[in-house]
Amino acid sequence: MKGARESANDPPLLSVRNVNASIGGVPLLHDLTLTVREGDLVFLLGPNGAGKSSVLRLLLGRIIPETGSVELGGQAIARLSGRERAAGLAYLPQRSTIVESMYVLDLVVAARYRFAEPQRASLAAARIALADAGAAALENRIWTTLSGGEQQRVSLAVLLAQDAKILLFDEPASHLDPAQQIEIYRQIGRLNKGGRSIVCVTHDINLIGRAAAESGRVPKVLGLRDGREQFSCESVSPQLPTHLSDLFTLEVRRLPDLDPATFIFEPRAGG
Repeated sequence: MKGARESANDPPLLSVRNVNASIGGVPLLHDLTLTVREGDLVFLLGPNGAGKSSVLRLLLGRIIPETGSVELGGQAIARLSGRERAAGLAYLPQRSTIVESMYVLDLVVAARYRFAEPQRASLAAARIALADAGAAALENRIWTTLSGGEQQRVSLAVLLAQDAKILLFDEPASHLDPAQQIEIYRQIGRLNKGGRSIVCVTHDINLIGRAAAESGRVPKVLGLRDGREQFSCESVSPQLPTHLSDLFTLEVRRLPDLDPATFIFEPRAGG
């Protein structure tokens, strides 16, 4: 697999330097630093309330740093236009906020707003995205009639249709059954292999291996707690089980001789 070391000298697509941020006087992020280069596959882990989703909101420009900087393509993200941000970053939220009774195809076409292209080109791109997301059969359905799993697949198609350089995922498998969970992480791996940089919030360390197997790259794992970085390492690091144990206050073991790597979580003695 190709690891992060091979791209360490590449100019970053996205750079977060020493960011501190709060909302309404409530601290969210503390001295956060994160670099995303072309082809990176990054997973954010941590307990509930650790600040993982806040990191994604920061990257999208929805949280303004009090100190530090966030740059996309070498430019301050706050100074970029909506179309410029859309070219650099696409986001799949944990829960959709769409409430309109739109046809699925129209919804996916809307993700092409940053392109100056004929309608037929937008329709063709939207149908390709729906097919790639396993949602081609849904194009004539009304969004509000879809199940949670169907909405998640359509949301993935919206993400793909935007055709951004960096894809942000917030718990992308949260509404899916186990087979679909595996498939969406394999899809994330395939997108990474195809050249997209990925930043993904997840609670399931065992799904990371599914993405890595498809990507052919070694993912980077960033552990967060209380808005602070607790560790940063490659997913194959021998220290990862120890880091996870400390992060979640559990005993975490990597099971030997399994591919992809599989971890088990157990209560700590006396806990």
